[in-house]
Formats: sequence, structure tokens, C-alpha cells
Amino acid sequence: STLRSRLGQTNLEVVERFRLGADELRPGSDVLAILGPKTPFTAAESAALRSHLDHGGAVLVMLDPATRSGLEPLLDEYGVAAGNNFVVDLSGLGQVIGADVSVPVVLNYGTHAITEKIGQGVMSFFPLARSVAAGGSSSHDPQVTPLALTHRSSWGESDLSPIAGGGGQVRFDEGLDTRGPLSLAVAATVEADTSLGGPERARLVVFGDTDF
Repeated sequence: STLRSRLGQTNLEVVERFRLGADELRPGSDVLAILGPKTPFTAAESAALRSHLDHGGAVLVMLDPATRSGLEPLLDEYGVAAGNNFVVDLSGLGQVIGADVSVPVVLNYGTHAITEKIGQGVMSFFPLARSVAAGGSSSHDPQVTPLALTHRSSWGESDLSPIAGGGGQVRFDEGLDTRGPLSLAVAATVEADTSLGGPERARLVVFGDTDF
């Protein structure tokens, strides 16, 4: 509600959608935000998102660990791979805020308009995050830029049982887990279909966390 109020103060209108069809995306929408989906998107909803991007739309996606959004094939097309993991950070930086190893701390940021005003040495915290990196089939020939990179003393833990309530021990397993530094967010831009009358470039930003 605070974010919605602040957006209103900058003359931006926020419209909620509880389902997503081709007729639900109004022409001229600036950003479609998908924040922490709990159930998978249907094929029809994914098709609506694909059409929105084909028209030069902008989409912001925030995905928590241990969830299946149904958007994985679409992200794959745009060169974005959301890891089926959660990030463990042994750097000790999280102790600054009394956090444990499940809260990755970021001090390194990619070169992008989104991050250009973040000063050197500024820390950001991502409680219970998954990795998000460049990857996938990249059928649209995207330009993918990492936005937030973890410390080298981190890894992507592939065993999700500790955060799914099934117990389990958090440890690095060679061949199964991924060593850091890891990307927690990416920005992808692709050439849009200008014959459809929209902007020349589509923008997709994906975070592996919703409450950072």
C-alpha cells in the first residue's frame, strides 16, 4: 500500500489484475509487475505476457524460491534462467543486520540504468532469494545484464527441503550446487516487433526475491 501511494504521487496509476488475458493488458501500460506469484500462470496468461513483450512492453517479475511460476519457458525465451535453488551466504556480512546465512548481502552491482545511482559500498539484503542469471535458449537474442551479485562465499543450494519444512542440512555439494558469486537479478532487453506499433525494445527485469 505504501508503494502504491508513492506511485500515485508521481502520477502513476496502479491497476490490479487477478487474471491475465490478452484483453486485460491495456495499450499504453508502462510496466506489468508480477510480484511473488503463488500459483503457476496458465498457458493463456503466458501467451498474453508474450504478446505484451512482442509489442515492446515492460515486465517486472519477482520470484521467491521453492515456487513454480509457470513463467519459466517464457523467461527462457528471453535469456533468463531462474535457479531452482536458494542462496546461502557465508560472507558474514548479514550479521550487520542480525541476519543468518539465508539472507544474501549484495555489494556488487551490474552496470545498468537501474543501478547507476547506487553508491559504492551500499549494501542491499535479499532475505531467502533464488539465483537469477543469463541463460536459457535466448531465442529472441536478448541483451541480459546482471543487476545484483552476491559475495564469492555464497552458493546456490539445490536442496530446497530446509526452506520447505522438510528439514535437511545446508551444505555445499559439488556437482549439485552452484558456487558464487551469483546473480540475484537481471535486466533483459530485446528488439520488439515494430510492425505491431509499439516501442522498438521490450524490457524484462527479473528478481529472485520479493521482499529485498
